[in-house]
Amino acid sequence: MSAWETLPRTNPLPNPSPSKGEGLGEGVSPVILRARGLAKRYGSHDAVRDLTLEVRRGEIYGFLGPNGAGKTTTLLMLLGIEPPTAGSIERFGHTGLIDTFRDKTRIGVVGEQQYLYDDLSAWEYLLFFGALYRVEQPRHRAQELLERLDLYEFRQLRARDFSRGMQQKLGLARALLHRPELLVLDEPVSGLDPYGIRQVREILSEENARGVTILVSSHILSEVERTAHRVGILYGGRLVAEDDVASLSARLEPDPVLELDVEQLAPGTVELLREQPFVREVTLTDGRLHVRVRAEGDHRRDVSALVSGQGGLITAMRQERLSLEEAFVRLTQAAPVPPVGAMNCAPTGSDAVGAQFIAPTTIASTPIAPDAAATTLVTDTSVALPGSSDRAARATTVWVIARRDLLGMLYGMGIYLVIALGMLATLPVVAGYLDTVERSRVLILADAFTLPFFVAATIAMLFLALASVATVARERDQGTMEVLFYGPVDFRSYVLAKHLAHVLAYVPIVSGLAVLMLAYAGMTGLRLPQAFALELLLSVFTAAAVAALGVCLSTLARGVRAGIALLGALTAAFLAIRVGSELLSAVAVTNNVSPLLLLRNVVLAIDAVAGYVSPFGLFQSGVDALVRQDPAGYLSAIALSCLQCAVLLFVSVRLLARRGVRR
Repeated sequence: MSAWETLPRTNPLPNPSPSKGEGLGEGVSPVILRARGLAKRYGSHDAVRDLTLEVRRGEIYGFLGPNGAGKTTTLLMLLGIEPPTAGSIERFGHTGLIDTFRDKTRIGVVGEQQYLYDDLSAWEYLLFFGALYRVEQPRHRAQELLERLDLYEFRQLRARDFSRGMQQKLGLARALLHRPELLVLDEPVSGLDPYGIRQVREILSEENARGVTILVSSHILSEVERTAHRVGILYGGRLVAEDDVASLSARLEPDPVLELDVEQLAPGTVELLREQPFVREVTLTDGRLHVRVRAEGDHRRDVSALVSGQGGLITAMRQERLSLEEAFVRLTQAAPVPPVGAMNCAPTGSDAVGAQFIAPTTIASTPIAPDAAATTLVTDTSVALPGSSDRAARATTVWVIARRDLLGMLYGMGIYLVIALGMLATLPVVAGYLDTVERSRVLILADAFTLPFFVAATIAMLFLALASVATVARERDQGTMEVLFYGPVDFRSYVLAKHLAHVLAYVPIVSGLAVLMLAYAGMTGLRLPQAFALELLLSVFTAAAVAALGVCLSTLARGVRAGIALLGALTAAFLAIRVGSELLSAVAVTNNVSPLLLLRNVVLAIDAVAGYVSPFGLFQSGVDALVRQDPAGYLSAIALSCLQCAVLLFVSVRLLARRGVRR
């Protein structure tokens, strides 16, 4: 039995949904998803052109097209992952920007590729998304789905080590976890064996039977033909047809073909059939008659009477219908494709949708500027002022993602290696102080640990910068960022979560360094500075600015290596400015018009600016202010660190929105 064969149709008609007002409730639209005049352009390439479609509540909609037709791009626009260049999208009766915390929790998504975290088991993976979607009793729901998909016994294994078919089933479990109203499936049975295909088929059957709408993109056309209430065929970025399969076949081949298995066929029967006014064509092959008749009326009885009247014995009669595969091939071969760079970006009315062939539209002569369109059609609500419910939902999202990242860092070796490096880096400094005490017989009473702590904290912050640079770029490379944005995650919550995780990761580091300094003080008899607690507090604010810088660089770079290289170049530039400033300050210049004097002044000015721009420069300024007992300078360093953090996070949100979340 085929993959989708037993999926029940809740209604044999093309539209299984109740009409407006029948069973839906007042004000509930019978259309769950609608696109009008949708277009997407990448440079000079039009991936999607003037696309208009609608998906009705309770139906299975087959979204078909050859490779490169624009199916995935269309699905990502419908999901709010990609911003359209033109057109409008209506989701759950609301037109405009997708509501991240309202609409996305009502949608379940399965992509063709399942992007999984390196460090999570299948059980942890589902519990993480259960918390993200705020699922009630997530453990019970996760166990139910894993058992249904025969994955429960493998729940403690790392998800990335699963076979492709197991990963595909885990992706379906994630999509079903929060009981969505709409399922968007891109090749849902890709990589599955026959038994896995049957499992998925049965689960989708149950979901559709309880009213879940399913939008499925698949290359298995025979399965879609058996199950989909309606299909839309995309070619060259345009929807060339949208209808139920029977109507598509009737339009492409309106005259039905009767196939008869005949024994004892009398001579002259074929000629007699050809003479009938309702017969268009007759062929005989191996005792099997193919009679093409006019579409008007049912001529099966007439054909049967003629053949039987000539002494023929009809053992079987079938009415042939053009298969979806044949219809697909005809439509995609015959459909005209507009020239590259040309498309009609004007939205079309709802009358363009329905049981029809989509006629070629008039091509607009003036293309739309992609940048300008993207400015007005941002598909993320992070730029809007959130309400109280959005703020609560965003806070939940931020904490769930931050907690996962924090636990990943705490379970790793990085934090503990940083503390060990801090200990090794401070040992020579402390040993130098002890040597001074021994040689001079003078006890150092203050600031014995300011420099060691500054060195250790700087090393910790460099680690923090590297970790924050790597995290966003790595998630984009692995595709896990895209999966997160299928759910209730927007640009702002994602950036804040990544930043919060790294700031919280600095807390155990600085706590370890504080314990280390206390241990050194106890072993050596050297005094901790009176303002040591203020130094610890200053380092936390500086770490927040450093983490924000790392996240910003990570959103700017496309890969982990590029992000680390960018951080290295920036660090080297600041170090070069600092070293150059120190060297040139030591040079005596007697000639007031010397080029060296001009160079020194320029470098000193750049160094002064860098001291306010660089988080490490502000950290040094704050520590110096504590040593000088300058409260205003200390508070100024903290305030500037907070300002840096806010600006860098704001820029990070904008960069992520502009560069997108796809790998």
